Amino acid sequence: MNSHIIYGSGADQQLAEILDFQKTFAETRAQTKAVDLELRRLDAEEARNHVCYLLSFMPPAFLTRGGDHDAILTLLLIPRMTQKTEILISQVREKYRSIEKIDRYY
Repeated sequence: MNSHIIYGSGADQQLAEILDFQKTFAETRAQTKAVDLELRRLDAEEARNHVCYLLSFMPPAFLTRGGDHDAILTLLLIPRMTQKTEILISQVREKYRSIEKIDRYY
Protein backbone atom coordinates (compact mmCIF):
# COMPACT_ATOMS: atom_id res chain seq x y z
CA MET A 1 0.00 0.00 0.00
CA ASN A 2 2.86 2.39 0.72
CA SER A 3 4.28 1.77 -2.74
CA HIS A 4 0.95 2.84 -4.24
CA ILE A 5 1.03 6.09 -2.27
CA ILE A 6 4.60 6.78 -3.35
CA TYR A 7 3.74 6.02 -6.97
CA GLY A 8 0.70 8.26 -6.77
CA SER A 9 2.64 11.17 -5.27
CA GLY A 10 5.40 10.66 -7.86
CA ALA A 11 2.84 10.78 -10.66
CA ASP A 12 1.26 13.87 -9.12
CA GLN A 13 4.67 15.50 -8.89
CA GLN A 14 5.44 14.56 -12.49
CA LEU A 15 2.10 15.97 -13.60
CA ALA A 16 2.77 19.17 -11.64
CA GLU A 17 6.20 19.50 -13.30
CA ILE A 18 4.67 19.00 -16.75
CA LEU A 19 1.99 21.61 -16.07
CA ASP A 20 4.59 24.00 -14.69
CA PHE A 21 6.73 23.50 -17.78
CA GLN A 22 3.74 24.09 -20.08
CA LYS A 23 2.84 27.26 -18.17
CA THR A 24 6.44 28.54 -18.34
CA PHE A 25 6.62 27.67 -22.05
CA ALA A 26 3.36 29.53 -22.76
CA GLU A 27 4.55 32.59 -20.81
CA THR A 28 7.87 32.57 -22.66
CA ARG A 29 6.08 32.30 -25.99
CA ALA A 30 3.79 35.21 -25.06
CA GLN A 31 6.76 37.35 -24.03
CA THR A 32 8.57 36.51 -27.26
CA LYS A 33 5.51 37.48 -29.29
CA ALA A 34 5.16 40.75 -27.37
CA VAL A 35 8.80 41.64 -28.01
CA ASP A 36 8.43 40.72 -31.69
CA LEU A 37 5.34 42.94 -32.03
CA GLU A 38 7.13 45.82 -30.32
CA LEU A 39 10.12 45.45 -32.68
CA ARG A 40 7.77 45.47 -35.67
CA ARG A 41 6.10 48.61 -34.36
CA LEU A 42 9.49 50.31 -34.02
CA ASP A 43 10.47 49.23 -37.55
CA ALA A 44 7.23 50.67 -38.95
CA GLU A 45 7.74 53.92 -37.05
CA GLU A 46 11.32 54.19 -38.33
CA ALA A 47 10.15 53.59 -41.91
CA ARG A 48 7.49 56.32 -41.56
CA ASN A 49 10.08 58.76 -40.25
CA HIS A 50 12.44 57.82 -43.07
CA VAL A 51 9.75 58.58 -45.65
CA CYS A 52 8.94 61.90 -43.97
CA TYR A 53 12.60 62.93 -44.07
CA LEU A 54 12.94 61.93 -47.73
CA LEU A 55 9.74 63.76 -48.69
CA SER A 56 11.03 66.95 -47.12
CA PHE A 57 13.79 66.99 -49.78
CA MET A 58 11.55 66.14 -52.76
CA PRO A 59 10.18 68.79 -55.11
CA PRO A 60 6.45 69.55 -54.81
CA ALA A 61 5.77 67.88 -58.19
CA PHE A 62 6.92 64.54 -56.75
CA LEU A 63 3.62 64.07 -54.91
CA THR A 64 1.31 65.23 -57.72
CA ARG A 65 -1.17 62.75 -59.16
CA GLY A 66 0.44 60.51 -61.78
CA GLY A 67 3.91 61.58 -60.71
CA ASP A 68 6.93 59.68 -59.49
CA HIS A 69 5.31 58.98 -56.14
CA ASP A 70 2.47 57.04 -57.78
CA ALA A 71 5.00 55.04 -59.79
CA ILE A 72 6.89 54.13 -56.63
CA LEU A 73 3.65 53.13 -54.88
CA THR A 74 2.83 50.85 -57.82
CA LEU A 75 6.28 49.26 -57.67
CA LEU A 76 5.75 48.63 -53.96
CA LEU A 77 2.21 47.35 -54.44
CA ILE A 78 3.08 44.43 -56.71
CA PRO A 79 5.54 42.62 -54.37
CA ARG A 80 3.30 43.36 -51.37
CA MET A 81 0.33 41.74 -53.12
CA THR A 82 2.48 38.74 -54.04
CA GLN A 83 3.69 38.30 -50.46
CA LYS A 84 0.19 38.62 -49.01
CA THR A 85 -1.12 36.11 -51.54
CA GLU A 86 1.62 33.64 -50.57
CA ILE A 87 0.69 34.05 -46.90
CA LEU A 88 -2.97 33.37 -47.69
CA ILE A 89 -2.08 30.33 -49.80
CA SER A 90 0.06 28.87 -47.00
CA GLN A 91 -2.76 29.43 -44.48
CA VAL A 92 -5.29 27.73 -46.75
CA ARG A 93 -2.92 24.79 -47.30
CA GLU A 94 -2.48 24.40 -43.54
CA LYS A 95 -6.20 24.57 -42.82
CA TYR A 96 -7.57 22.43 -45.66
CA ARG A 97 -6.31 19.15 -47.04
CA SER A 98 -5.12 19.07 -50.62
CA ILE A 99 -7.19 17.34 -53.26
CA GLU A 100 -5.40 14.51 -55.02
CA LYS A 101 -7.82 14.05 -57.90
CA ILE A 102 -10.67 16.13 -59.24
CA ASP A 103 -13.54 14.18 -60.72
CA ARG A 104 -16.13 15.94 -62.78
CA TYR A 105 -19.72 14.90 -62.42
CA TYR A 106 -22.23 16.15 -64.91
